[in-house]
Amino acid sequence: MTESLRSARDTTLCLIGPMGAGKTTVGGLLARRLGRSHVDLDRLLEERLGMPITSFFASGMEREFRRWESRLLRTALEASPCVLTPGAGVVLRARNRLLLTRKTTVVYCAVTEEEQRKRLAGDAVRPLLSSGLDALALINAARVPHYEALAHLVVDTTGRTPEEVMVRVLEDLAERGWKVPCTQTG
Repeated sequence: MTESLRSARDTTLCLIGPMGAGKTTVGGLLARRLGRSHVDLDRLLEERLGMPITSFFASGMEREFRRWESRLLRTALEASPCVLTPGAGVVLRARNRLLLTRKTTVVYCAVTEEEQRKRLAGDAVRPLLSSGLDALALINAARVPHYEALAHLVVDTTGRTPEEVMVRVLEDLAERGWKVPCTQTG
């Protein structure tokens, strides 16, 4: 886990973690609570590519997709501080890991594989799961060490609602000196 935590005013808050961890949903909630924009890198990629990510992967262009992902990550990090939710595979490229380490406060949204399976059951949108949920173990084995190494904060999302995860992230940030809005959800 990365030790130093940047101040809230000058850094992007980036949520990383595996598919089904709730990054995008929690990111939207955090953005609203912090008064920041929410940049969903996968949605941005689909807009730029002009097609769904599943179509890009189906055409055998994962390598090209990862190049686009790196370009858009760099662009997003040059803009005003936001809440950034990249796709789960963003950590696979060393240059992306370096950018995230240097330019963001990274929150690793952890989730058990059992919970992932529940959340992703019937999901036809995730290209790497086209062969089924059995691929999760291999995918996680390649990615989880990177999530852990990059994280300033780790929040387990297993069994928690997106609102509960958001509150936990805000509480953890506040404990580390960030000035955050009240964390009560009522």
